[in-house]
Amino acid sequence: MRNWLLCSVVGLAAVWIATSVARRTVAPENAAAISAAAAIAVGAAIVALGPPAVVARRFPDQLGMAGMGAMLVRLFLTLFVGWWYLRSRQPPKQVFLNALVVSYLVCLTAETLVVVRLVQKHWRPPGKDADASRASSGGPGAADSDA
Repeated sequence: MRNWLLCSVVGLAAVWIATSVARRTVAPENAAAISAAAAIAVGAAIVALGPPAVVARRFPDQLGMAGMGAMLVRLFLTLFVGWWYLRSRQPPKQVFLNALVVSYLVCLTAETLVVVRLVQKHWRPPGKDADASRASSGGPGAADSDA
């Protein structure tokens, strides 16, 4: 959960930086399109990373599926909200799409690193905890786990 909150803060800071740089370097209508694309991509990433952050502690054996699901949710959420924004606000199309693709790829990289970190920290193979508890208690199957 702490990773998710940290990613949210970093993502919001990235949107702020992208907006500030765009306002200083490009035309105002292009800056608005770049800012919107960054906000859409980061917002979708923040929403999509919530479930893996919760799953990491409660169901660590399902973390891989939760991470893949989060990436799919982020993909479709980014596409849907980007399509809606493109249709309703009429930003400069090429600038908006380029910024959306770049923002999406940056968020994909960051999300992949976060999911890998969650997997390294929390994931355990199914049944590993049960085998370890049987071996320590001397219960049935304890001899098998040593072999």
